Amino acid sequence: MPRMPGTETRLPEGQRGGGAILPALCLLAALRVAFMSAAFPFFNNVDEEAHFDLVCKYSHGHVPRGLEPYGEEAARLIVRFATLEYGRSPEEFPGGSVPPPPWLGFERPTAEVEAARASWQSQGNHEATQPPAYYAVAGLWYRLGKGIGLQGGRLLYWIRILNVPIYAAVVWIAGRIAARAWPRSPTVKYGAPFLLAFLPQDVFYTINSDVLSPLMTGLALLGLLAIRRDGGRSLPLCGVTGLAAAAACLTKVTNAAVLPLVAYVGMTGLLRAGSPEERRRRLPGAALLAGAAAGPVLAWVVRNAVAIGDPTGSAAKIASLGWATKPLGAILDHPLLTPAGLWLFWRELMALFWRGELVWHMQPLGIGWVDLVYAVTSLVLLAAAIAGLMWDRRRRAEPPDPGRPAEATGLPGATEPFCLALVAGAIASLMVLSLLFDFGDSWYPSRDHPYFVSGRLIAGALIPFAILYARGLERILPPGARRRGGLAVLVALGMVSVASEAWLARGPVASLYNWFHM
Repeated sequence: MPRMPGTETRLPEGQRGGGAILPALCLLAALRVAFMSAAFPFFNNVDEEAHFDLVCKYSHGHVPRGLEPYGEEAARLIVRFATLEYGRSPEEFPGGSVPPPPWLGFERPTAEVEAARASWQSQGNHEATQPPAYYAVAGLWYRLGKGIGLQGGRLLYWIRILNVPIYAAVVWIAGRIAARAWPRSPTVKYGAPFLLAFLPQDVFYTINSDVLSPLMTGLALLGLLAIRRDGGRSLPLCGVTGLAAAAACLTKVTNAAVLPLVAYVGMTGLLRAGSPEERRRRLPGAALLAGAAAGPVLAWVVRNAVAIGDPTGSAAKIASLGWATKPLGAILDHPLLTPAGLWLFWRELMALFWRGELVWHMQPLGIGWVDLVYAVTSLVLLAAAIAGLMWDRRRRAEPPDPGRPAEATGLPGATEPFCLALVAGAIASLMVLSLLFDFGDSWYPSRDHPYFVSGRLIAGALIPFAILYARGLERILPPGARRRGGLAVLVALGMVSVASEAWLARGPVASLYNWFHM
């Protein structure tokens, strides 16, 4: 992973990474994602067909101008390589077992295959107008796979393999941010990347635009913290950081909380300049940061307005799903605004934020008590992190100097507030979406269960969430237990996550439709 310009030269030696531990965690994360990506067959229940179709189209340089039907290339591969095991149990098939795949000798009649392909090509892709960043990157990766001779099922798995370096980089960024803010705290410095290395979020085993969110948001966070330290004097750093923030928003709208942070860092850097001369030196960096962040986003909005008549690009998708915006007076009439509804929202969101949404034979790949552990510990430790941050701010006689490194003050500076802003912004975006729409006859969300709880939609908050989680754990432990006790708790939680994931994934691992049997 290349270094971001300007982020390594001004830091004391003690803050530079985590020795051999961080690279080892990145490697373990990469191996886990690689294995699980190969274990799950195509195409899963989280719209993988739709995302694959867009990867194909972007690989040819085609950006859809509406809810276009599936392309011929995608339809052909979907029909040949899709399994029905996600949505049907073996008992539903003749003989009580899933028919073997074509590459093991079971060929469907030609007329049936052609009918299935035509059916896909007659359907509109409801994801077609979504932000382009992931599809552009994955489309180039797809073309590279074709260029080295991959085809068929191996080409499909090649797209998923892109998730491996992406997720390893996510773990690395979490470790770098934590090490710089808390260089003497093993619980945070090693605990945050450890938590991510073993987090069983299954969206990273799929073709899905959400996989790019934590990388882009993490790069933006890393850069913003570095800019806050040096006042924005490094133009390359400002440019890369702004582009990372733009890419985060052009991956998923729920990452939009990064843009206010960009504006805050740029403005405060100028306001805190000690002299007019210093302000003039900082102005080009602030302007570049703002322009690099806002420019690509505005370009996409204008493109949508001109090409499809909808600046957001979401109106056609919302209409196709049968949703409608509620009248203003009905927005607050929602169970989310009750204690029971708020807890239900939190419990389900945290379960899916930790483990994902894949099903197997229509059964969620989750264990009830493990999901409850995720929800309760997340609530307790995030609350502890917030309470500790408020306490720290109250007990200081004066605000800390943002130009001083973390170990000079013994405090993490802007890291905790920035992480909290990203996590709170992501969760708030799902709450607003839950309140805003009447979901009609949609099965998820629905009128009976009107909650957006898809954790993958806020995957951009993974790095700040892991940091706050580890920091909250450190705060609730007695001082004498913080050095090793926090890591012990996180290791135990990681082992529970890995064990539950291994148990639940035994069905996909044994499937004849996965990479191991191809």
